[in-house]
Amino acid sequence: MGIIRFVHQFDGKIAGCIADSVESKIGLLLIRPVAKPADYDALAALAEHCDMRPAGILGELTSRKGRFTHAWLAWKLSPQTISQPACLAGKSRPLGLVTLVQTPGRWSISWVLVHPAMRRCSVARVIVGHALAQAQLLGAREVSADTLCSWRGAVAFWKAIGFKTHSNALSRD
Repeated sequence: MGIIRFVHQFDGKIAGCIADSVESKIGLLLIRPVAKPADYDALAALAEHCDMRPAGILGELTSRKGRFTHAWLAWKLSPQTISQPACLAGKSRPLGLVTLVQTPGRWSISWVLVHPAMRRCSVARVIVGHALAQAQLLGAREVSADTLCSWRGAVAFWKAIGFKTHSNALSRD
């Protein structure tokens, strides 16, 4: 099974203001950090919708010595919920998750999950863009993301948002 490593290098431009809400193809999204453990039930439901094991996702959120995990959720806002988002009251489910892992000398996006009903609606593009902007503000010069060669959709996604194939692509057989 082959793995491709993609890398995004910052071009020196300073990231703009990171908004809490972003317009997407499906309307307004609220991007906010994962509230531990308040969001764990919502994350478990998202993982199950994506045919993932919730324990794996929740384990990824745990920072440990030499490794810090940043994570954000995307929630759909409607005109009725802009002043009091339902996600803050636990009345809705997240549409997506992105995790950014910071280790000495390396930044990487380890998870991007999007609810199956919301795929191809810019949710992944928005949350990955948010994670990249946060990484740059925190001092990252580049961010990597690994995916299986056989996941054609993932390979196309990373290329479409400006990641380049790393010259030392990984390979595991």
